[in-house]
Amino acid sequence: MNFAGPQDLRQLQKLSTPVWIFDVDRHGIWWANSQGLAFWKAGSVDELRLRDFSSDSATVRERLRQIVELASDDGQINDTWTLYPSGEPQTVILSFQPVEIEGTYKGILIELVQLLGRDANDDTWRLLEAARATSLMMTTFSMEGQVLTQNPAALACYGAPGSSDDGLTQLQARFRDPALAEKVLNCGSSNELAHWEAEMRTAAGLRTHALSARMGRDPVNGDAVTVLTEEDVSERVRLRALQESEKERLKHAVAESSDKLRISQERFELAVQTAAIWDWDVVEDRLFLSPNFTEALGYERGEFTEHLRANRIASVLHEEDVAAYEAKIVDHLAHPTRPLTHEMRFVTKSGEARWYHCQGKCVTDEHGKAIRSVGLLTDITERKALEATLLVSQRMEAIGQLTGGIAHDFNNLLTVIQGNAELLKEFQGSDDELTAEIVSAVRRGADLTKHLLAFARQQTLIPKAVDLHQLVPEMKKTFLRTISETVTVDFEAAPDLWPVHADPTQLETAILNLALNARDAMPGGGTLTIACRNAEAQEIARATELELERHDYVVLAFSDTGKGMSPEQVQKAFEPFYTTKGVGQGSGLGLSMVQGFSRQSRGDTRITSVPGRGTTVSIYLPRAEVAATPRANPTPPEIALGQDEHIHILEDNQHVQETVSKLVRSLGYSVTTSDTAAEALEWTHRNPQADLYLVDILLPGGKSGVDFARALKTRQPSANILFMSGFSENQLASSSGEELGANFIAKPFDRSAISKALRHVLAGARVAQKA
Repeated sequence: MNFAGPQDLRQLQKLSTPVWIFDVDRHGIWWANSQGLAFWKAGSVDELRLRDFSSDSATVRERLRQIVELASDDGQINDTWTLYPSGEPQTVILSFQPVEIEGTYKGILIELVQLLGRDANDDTWRLLEAARATSLMMTTFSMEGQVLTQNPAALACYGAPGSSDDGLTQLQARFRDPALAEKVLNCGSSNELAHWEAEMRTAAGLRTHALSARMGRDPVNGDAVTVLTEEDVSERVRLRALQESEKERLKHAVAESSDKLRISQERFELAVQTAAIWDWDVVEDRLFLSPNFTEALGYERGEFTEHLRANRIASVLHEEDVAAYEAKIVDHLAHPTRPLTHEMRFVTKSGEARWYHCQGKCVTDEHGKAIRSVGLLTDITERKALEATLLVSQRMEAIGQLTGGIAHDFNNLLTVIQGNAELLKEFQGSDDELTAEIVSAVRRGADLTKHLLAFARQQTLIPKAVDLHQLVPEMKKTFLRTISETVTVDFEAAPDLWPVHADPTQLETAILNLALNARDAMPGGGTLTIACRNAEAQEIARATELELERHDYVVLAFSDTGKGMSPEQVQKAFEPFYTTKGVGQGSGLGLSMVQGFSRQSRGDTRITSVPGRGTTVSIYLPRAEVAATPRANPTPPEIALGQDEHIHILEDNQHVQETVSKLVRSLGYSVTTSDTAAEALEWTHRNPQADLYLVDILLPGGKSGVDFARALKTRQPSANILFMSGFSENQLASSSGEELGANFIAKPFDRSAISKALRHVLAGARVAQKA
């Protein structure tokens, strides 16, 4: 409703009740009808406009703003106010409706509905003012559910009452569940005070209110009404729900903690029974050890306690670990804040030593002094055994790598010595006996490198079918010359003995080594029994700890009647350089070589011994799939001479290069040389193709002999190449990725061997050219 000026107010002027328009923006009366002027005791509208309302409180001003904002254009708000038209308080019931003044200002059309007068006492007016000012929402409803009046708090919460689009009464529209409105009206009709909580549809959304309802009388007409008082308890309800949720959570947490405590107690009891736990009362010197630990040591519970009481804990420790244990305990008690970590051996009732890892801590008193020590004992015997095995494996690998390098350099030296000795014998008529001694020493040195390579399993094996029925008796004649006459050698072999698949030369060396070991074990004489029998892998696995990959094996066993070996000596027997002989009486490589040879042959070696009763060393070799060929009688070495073919030698070691050059020239060849692969390739660019290239494999400068050969083949595809090296062919094939085959000769070699190798390669080339 908009009022531009007094001309728009003619209808209102005719009303019989006091009416005036209050300018909210400028906070003053803008217009009043004649009855309104009479109520305000003013002679004219202009006089009334000059009336000063600046003393009105902030609450009054805020309430007027609320009426403007909450009331709709077609809706009215009834409220009880106390006015002062002539300085005296006058309590009235006013009807409010928002309007617009002069198209700009916000105003309120106010009609005096009822003049309450001063009939009530002061307490009644104070109660009315309290109802108007309270934060509690107070609403009077007719029995039909319509709003008769409401205090400012209810107006602010719900807004001005209006009609419902869905046919609900004004009371029903307030509830989220409209059916609860009947509960309110029933309370009113029964004249009983009722309290409950409900979700209400407020201007701010759904809120939870605490409700109080009871019957009342309309002071205007005396009709029955229901007075509803509401308090917003949404936050209280939220906190109560949170409290209930937390209470339920705590209830579950307590139950869960109780279950966990029970399970933890059960686990602790189980741990005490199954784990190795100690609890030492330092003050009283009482030691508790869990039953599992005492049983692991082979004692009954009471028996172990009595044993400790009589002998103390040191009596069940390995004698080598007692001093370290006692020192550790002294330090443990002297520094109680440090954790205890220690490893030591306990001796079981049967005498077996078992390793345990101790981990614990001290419990201290208020002065920081240790009063208890508690901890866990973990059996680490298997771990220690695995660590020892790994250590031996790593040591073997390191020695194997070292062995290959030593063998290479040593073989180069032997090549120089043997080559020059043969040249002296051939061309300068040197004393045959002296030359033979040199050559014999070279062969012994070559055998030593073979032993080293056999231990490292890096030697080149040429396995064949070997008949032990033939080989062992023939070798018996050889080693009988080196065995004392006080030692008797017996040979026992199964009549249906299978042939073995092994390198004959290396097998002979292994047999000789074991025979000499047996001799040394019987300095006062005795019997050496060499027995051969057939065995299957499953049978071997049942009788020993060995795991073999083939099905059928032949067991070659050497048994002596000597002094035997202790378990510790048996455990170390295969370690390189380990020997029970005196200084200078053994290299300690014999058994290592035998084991290396057997494993490289896809077999293994095992030692059994009883101190005072002798030792048996058994070699397990795989069965050959074909029959063995009879062994040929050795023939004197033959020298195959050349026909002035051109041999180009690639060798970086000057001494070896000179010696090999002399040997090759002595065989009837012309020789040229190079020191490096780059130099040799440069030589091939400037010269005609040589008939054969004798190439050392390991060369300086980043290029090997194999690299040179590959580069040479791109230029001279028909070039003949013979490789030579102080390394074994197995080592070279693994590093170069190539099989060298027949075109390889190992250092050291004699004049006969190099002559045959050269003729072999050259003859193969001629055959290829003819084809």
